[in-house]
Amino acid sequence: MLKLTRWSEEFEPSAEDAYLSHNSCLLAEYKILSETEKSILILHTVENYTFVEISNILEIRTPTVRKKFERIKIKLIEKNEDKKDRRYLNEQKIEI
Repeated sequence: MLKLTRWSEEFEPSAEDAYLSHNSCLLAEYKILSETEKSILILHTVENYTFVEISNILEIRTPTVRKKFERIKIKLIEKNEDKKDRRYLNEQKIEI
């Protein structure tokens, strides 16, 4: 694994950084999420934790985790749709 040196200390990139470095197309979308949303997304989609397990880890209610995950999906879909719309408008030479 890649080890980075900073301030005379060695450390390894976080799991999130390692995952995103291989999936850089997700980086812009990932930045719009809150820390809690990022945690839920990574724990559920990458680490395959259940909503119950995530609720125990983050110390929030299970229905709240489920609802937040639904909202994360909507937020990411809307961000992706916005990019598609902008691309289409740029191709048509229509200013936003």
